Amino acid sequence: SENRRSGGRLLQLANGLAEPLRAMHEGVEALRPAPGAERDGMVRCALLTTHTEEIDWLADSLAHLVRTGTPPGEIAVLCRTAGDFPEIHAALVARDIPV
Repeated sequence: SENRRSGGRLLQLANGLAEPLRAMHEGVEALRPAPGAERDGMVRCALLTTHTEEIDWLADSLAHLVRTGTPPGEIAVLCRTAGDFPEIHAALVARDIPV
């Protein structure tokens, strides 16, 4: 199916991770980006030891993007649960990143 919410790079990663699941369930299609969005977006990953390190890495990475010209409104963070939002919000505010 076509996904208009995510850039092609994120969908490529998601489809790769979900490939074994799709193989087990007949008829489940890979997600497709909207036309023209095949190369949109950026995916970064880090393997860190603690949750605190993860929050700091994320906030530092976003601060770098903003300092180097990416408008804050063009940045999105995907979280597993809404419970992560307050900590991420606090880390971004502490780094003067508009949220």
